[in-house]
Amino acid sequence: MKNGFAILLLILLISCSKSSNINYSFDNILSYKDTIFIKSRFADCGEWGGHNEIIKVYSEKEQTKLVYTRYRVDCGVRDSTGSIVQNEEAKKNIVLSTS
Repeated sequence: MKNGFAILLLILLISCSKSSNINYSFDNILSYKDTIFIKSRFADCGEWGGHNEIIKVYSEKEQTKLVYTRYRVDCGVRDSTGSIVQNEEAKKNIVLSTS
């Protein structure tokens, strides 16, 4: 077991790279059919969950766009399945650029 751990640690140390020339860009992250969804859920109502926030990033007509949607919850209101009812509170459309 100790030998396996030592070998794994040695592989991890050898495989690390010291290159710091990392360049981030939106140029090639999305093709015209790709969409990235980032969804977060907050615990406003404790164990029952809470409101959601969704970020959608996509390309349209040579532009990269972002749609941010935030939902509002009332912890006392539930649907027929017992889930918290969420209503859209804010929605923002943003065009992303390299700057």
